[in-house]
Amino acid sequence: MTRRLRAFVLCLGVFTATVSTGALAAPSPSDVTEARKLIQQGEKAEKNKSWQDARSAYQQAIEHNDTASARLHLAAVEEKLGHLVEALEQYRLASDHKGATFAQKKKAQDAIKAIEPRIPRIVVRVPTGFAGTVRIDDAELPSSSFGTAVPVNPGTRIVTARSDGFRPFEKSVVLSEGARETVALSLDPLPAQQAAPAPSVDSNTSSGRKTWAYVGLAAGGVGVVVGTAFGLAARKTRNDLRDECLHDVCTEAQRDTYDRGKTQANISTVGFVVGGLGLGVGSYLLLTHPSEPEKAKTARISPIIGPASVGVEGSF
Repeated sequence: MTRRLRAFVLCLGVFTATVSTGALAAPSPSDVTEARKLIQQGEKAEKNKSWQDARSAYQQAIEHNDTASARLHLAAVEEKLGHLVEALEQYRLASDHKGATFAQKKKAQDAIKAIEPRIPRIVVRVPTGFAGTVRIDDAELPSSSFGTAVPVNPGTRIVTARSDGFRPFEKSVVLSEGARETVALSLDPLPAQQAAPAPSVDSNTSSGRKTWAYVGLAAGGVGVVVGTAFGLAARKTRNDLRDECLHDVCTEAQRDTYDRGKTQANISTVGFVVGGLGLGVGSYLLLTHPSEPEKAKTARISPIIGPASVGVEGSF
């Protein structure tokens, strides 16, 4: 008894849900009235050959109240606009409409038979292993449609294809009613992008060793010049202090002169060190300069100039 009661309640719930759904799907009286007004607007636009306005009115009418009559009206306008694919779809919907009369079904079926042969078709053939996308105008073509006749509207259709590693493909096709065109994708691979090597001076090459040799000699020459100049300046400062400081004892007034002389002496020392290093490295690179390129450890020299120092840093 309990099982029968549960089954009855379940069936009653399903029945209630079905009735409620059907009630919600039914158009309201206001929707029916609005749909009739829109149908009249569409018919008036058709008389004036304003096909786009008529199309818009019929589409809105279907949104309020989907009838076979509205579908037939919309199909006829789509046909006038040259939208044969859309017109065929509307005729099919009118033919399958539950509320269609026998005359409306007959009219839709006759239109289907007449319009189907007029629809042009495109066959898109893709290369083996194609993994990109194909579009006819703005509509992407599913991969299941590759190699099959795809119905399109008459006129100029644009077939495009994109695939990673290949140049984009594009071809325009002009189709008359009933025409059939095959488009074979021809994809050209993109050229391999090779980065141009950055110019560099490396002691691994013959010209590089020679260049660094000249750099070393130049740095050495600068170091010697700097060392000599500051050495002479330091000697002059020392002589001045000897004249002013009795028995090598200086007063506080000579402190600035003493500090200046000390700095000059330090810079002179660094200058001679850099000069010796630069001349030594330059001479070594020139003397060991190979006649042919050979593998050698990269030599790099960078000058260092500070407020109280002059030098180079390098690796060999």
